[in-house]
Amino acid sequence: MVEKTGEGFVFSIKANQKMTHQFEDNASVFEAFCRVLEPVAGKLGCILAQFPYSFKLNRQRRDYLELFKKDWASYH
Repeated sequence: MVEKTGEGFVFSIKANQKMTHQFEDNASVFEAFCRVLEPVAGKLGCILAQFPYSFKLNRQRRDYLELFKKDWASYH
C-alpha cells in the first residue's frame, strides 16, 4: 500500500483492540503492533486509540494511560 500511495499521503491506523480494551501491561501487544507498522513508518500520520464507551477515568485507568503513553514513546 505504501508504494501505491502518492507523495504526501499519510496513513491513519486504528490501534489494536487489546491495546484499548484490556487495561493491563500489554507491552507484547504494543511491540507486535509496532512491528506491523514498520512498512508505513515514513507515512504514518496518526494512530487512533478508540477506548470503549465504558472507559471511565479513575486511578487504574489513569495509570494505564500513562503506560500506554510510555509504550508509544518507545516506538518513536
